[in-house]
Amino acid sequence: GAEHPNTLSALGALGNAFAAQEKFDDALATYRDVRTIQQRVLGAEHPNTLGTTMNIAGTLLRQCKLQEAELLLRDLLGVQQRV
Repeated sequence: GAEHPNTLSALGALGNAFAAQEKFDDALATYRDVRTIQQRVLGAEHPNTLGTTMNIAGTLLRQCKLQEAELLLRDLLGVQQRV
């Protein structure tokens, strides 16, 4: 199903493939879709959700969207320091 962990892993890998090809808009859209499902199913502080958030931030950095990436990374750091 759409929310099965294997499906989410496959979608994450697709996002990675897009990023490797420098198709950053496609990568971001894919990662954001995955993270939305992960947040609902696994929770915002689950390691998989945090990993996807890191993928989003890394992609933003590669696009030179530095302010957006910084905000996301600061939020991510705050969560990781709590858990």
